[in-house]
Parts: sequence; C-alpha cells; structure tokens
Amino acid sequence: IEDESLRALLHGFFPEEGALKNYWLKHPAAKAMHHNYLGGLLEHTDSVLNLALDFYRQYPDANRDLIVSGALLHDIGKMKELTGMPFCEYTDEGGLLGHIVLGYQIVDNKIRSDVPEMSTLLREQLLHILLAHHGSYEFGSPKLPSTLEALIVHLADNADAKLKEMSE
Repeated sequence: IEDESLRALLHGFFPEEGALKNYWLKHPAAKAMHHNYLGGLLEHTDSVLNLALDFYRQYPDANRDLIVSGALLHDIGKMKELTGMPFCEYTDEGGLLGHIVLGYQIVDNKIRSDVPEMSTLLREQLLHILLAHHGSYEFGSPKLPSTLEALIVHLADNADAKLKEMSE
C-alpha cells in the first residue's frame, strides 16, 4: 500500500497481535451460504483479495491501494454481525443492521479517529466499496458499484462466494 493514510488504516485493523486477528480466525464468512466454518472469513477475504488483484492486473488504471483496502475490509462488519463459531448466530445489531452497514460504521469511525488526515474523496471511495460490494439492491447493497475499484471488489466477492458454494 503506497498511500500513507490507507496504510495507516489497514495497520490499525491488522496489527501483528490483537483482538481483531483472533476474531478473523474464529469467524465464518456467512451463517449458511459460503465459507460457513471456522476461519471461513479469513479464507474468503484472502480469496477476494487474490481475485481482485487478478482483475487489477487486467485493468491497471484502477487504484490498487483502494482495491486492496476494499478487499480486505469489505466484510469487516461480519465480526459484529455474527457471533462466530461454533454456534454461528446473528447478533442483535447484525440482524437489525447487517454487515454492510456495520462495516461502513466500523471503517468510518476508524478513519475519523485514527486517520483524520485521509482525504474526504479517498474516504468516500473506500466507504463506497463497502456499501456496494454486494453489487445490487436485491442482494443488500445500499449503493451500486460506481467506480472501477468498487466493481472489481464486488466481482471478486461474488465470484468467490459463488465458486465456493458450487464446490461445496
């Protein structure tokens, strides 16, 4: 990550040690559909990142730092939406708000508190990726992908989820 503010944001979410790392390893990516097992969220996020980077290699005009950041953070709200394993259930706020809204809140709060120097445009572009990563209103996105980076993260997320469902 070349952009200093995105690097600082990601470092805050992914320190060498810490509670987030433990959550990452315990959480599934979904309650029932795909990657619904211990470590599923980590596996899904890794797959989304790798697929998104493959798309980036084909479309290098996109902002790589935004793609990487969006891919890593797109499902961060699942840590508040789901209880984790072994009895994966929706939390109250997860059932009421969902992981997209929760992820938006988590990342926006982190930017405002820890990386206030991040430009408004970059903040909005990153948050847009989180809001648009399901790709359609029908599947819960409050916004449709409006940037190349948001479309890339959506396509990578959708491809990984669908391919995992099919392989299972």
